[in-house]
Amino acid sequence: MTQLDITTIVAVVGAVTGTLALLIEFASFRRDRARLKVSVTSGLLISQFETSTTMLWVEAVNIGRRPVRVVAAGLLADRGPQERLAMFGDLHTLPVTLAEGEEVKVNATFGSVVENSVAANRGLPRFGWVRDSTGREHKARVPESVRRAILRHGEGMPH
Repeated sequence: MTQLDITTIVAVVGAVTGTLALLIEFASFRRDRARLKVSVTSGLLISQFETSTTMLWVEAVNIGRRPVRVVAAGLLADRGPQERLAMFGDLHTLPVTLAEGEEVKVNATFGSVVENSVAANRGLPRFGWVRDSTGREHKARVPESVRRAILRHGEGMPH
């Protein structure tokens, strides 16, 4: 082998390993940032006195590696430019810092959601959202089955 062949091989190996290191570092950077997965569900909350209330939950799970502080949660309406229907969570729930894999659930009764949306002619909730301490909002679409249930719940209310 000549000196030129060895230099070329070393240069190619250096270029390949340098590119791989850059890609691995970029992937690690993407994984390390704070990320929240948001979901919206509904169901019955049954108390110890055997009374039940239909509830809506907005849940946020930290799927990133870094802790993230959740400071607010709520719903966005159909009508209006990103009209906020409700912000919920009491002093015992929010704000909260979530480590990797931890979750927080905030809730509202269907009655309060209907009051703030259907009865007020503001439309049905389209998205559930949570806001982190940096001001970034993370959203999830409200499932169609939940939207229909809210509408049915509101049919008996005066408009």
